Amino acid sequence: RSAERRHSSPRQTSPAAPKRSSLTTAGFYSATLSTPPAFQWPTLSPAHPLFYGTTKLAMEFFTRNYIDTFGIDAVVLRFSAVIREWAGADAGAIGTLLAAFVEPARRGETAVIDNPAWTWRGLAEFIDARDSAEAAIAALYAGRLPQHVYNINGAAAYEVSDFARIVGETFPPAKVDIRAEAAAGLCGAPVYRMRMDGAAAARDFGYRARYDLAASLRHYAG
Repeated sequence: RSAERRHSSPRQTSPAAPKRSSLTTAGFYSATLSTPPAFQWPTLSPAHPLFYGTTKLAMEFFTRNYIDTFGIDAVVLRFSAVIREWAGADAGAIGTLLAAFVEPARRGETAVIDNPAWTWRGLAEFIDARDSAEAAIAALYAGRLPQHVYNINGAAAYEVSDFARIVGETFPPAKVDIRAEAAAGLCGAPVYRMRMDGAAAARDFGYRARYDLAASLRHYAG
């Protein structure tokens, strides 16, 4: 079901906008945390080796402070890396990576991956932009949620070789030639060997990914 069909009833029957703030953070930093995805307050999560990840963790702690101090109904969503077109001047690390793989492939050419920043060790999770939108709407219109942090998964996690293979299969006769070797996980994050635990999002507001990687890449390529 689409997000509009799934959540049309609350928007049509209630004249007031939902009071919940649905805050979003990038999800690939969060596998350093214990699962299930919401740590029990006030247990501290492990420190993150990147400034980027540390700012995301700080946002989660600030959200908890606002909930406890002011009674704000808020939830933080940790998305996997979102497969999307970026209209701004800076496409960011994920946007640059997607362009390196997909732009040559969509023309039927060989995508040469010669920058270590475009590869990764271990597993990387990606999520379709449409799935991320559905998750945000589902969390926004859900009843009072039992935790304030949720992992939002894509359909699967991939090693870079699997990602390259699916790109080639999605845009035949394109090929992907990986010439660089990564020293870390996706976008310099730690090396992950397992997926984020998304069971809580499925349990509490019914989110499950609908689009696999091939469908996401076709949508991205337009």
